[in-house]
Amino acid sequence: MIDELLTKFYNGETSPAEERQLLRLLEENQSAEHQADIRLLRTLCAEMPDFQAMAAKASAPRRVNWLRRLSVAAAVAILFAAAGTFFFRPVPQPAPVAEEITIDQARETTIMALTAYNDAITRSLDKLNNL
Repeated sequence: MIDELLTKFYNGETSPAEERQLLRLLEENQSAEHQADIRLLRTLCAEMPDFQAMAAKASAPRRVNWLRRLSVAAAVAILFAAAGTFFFRPVPQPAPVAEEITIDQARETTIMALTAYNDAITRSLDKLNNL
């Protein structure tokens, strides 16, 4: 029976059902002379992948998870904002140190400032009176 099916198989006259039956018979009665036949039939009788389903899955539009992308973009924006405020913040300048002056120096400076102010007002009034 095995030899008849093998002859028929190698002549290309077997159906898929006969090939599966031949493989089952060869595996039950394994012999050294039929090891190559068993390997060949296992390969040929193996279930073929569904290429149409694979092609349909590959060509189907992918669902984009916009919420995830948006959250990643927000996290990156927050990171850049934090880095920007850290690296580009204004550097505080030390306050100018006031000179220590005596009361007499303060009095003289005040008198000079008030005199200059009085002179400016007097000139302005003179100009207004001459109009």
